[in-house]
Amino acid sequence: MSTFSGEIKKIEVNRDSCAGVGACVSIAPQIFQLDDEGKAVVDESNKVNKETLLSAAKSCPHNAISLYDEEGKVIPL
Repeated sequence: MSTFSGEIKKIEVNRDSCAGVGACVSIAPQIFQLDDEGKAVVDESNKVNKETLLSAAKSCPHNAISLYDEEGKVIPL
């Protein structure tokens, strides 16, 4: 369980770090998909609960996913 109690305002994938493992897609397919290059992309028009999003970000073995709070600060995973 996460200790982050604020809101997640931005999701970012570092394409240089993403290896296309797809763990994020498995956990939150509403938000993450793999593109034609096999890299994760974000669809922020869909919504999932905060815990699912945090789990998806934490699942990335290459730490390619960053989440940002309402002040624009990176949320520690």
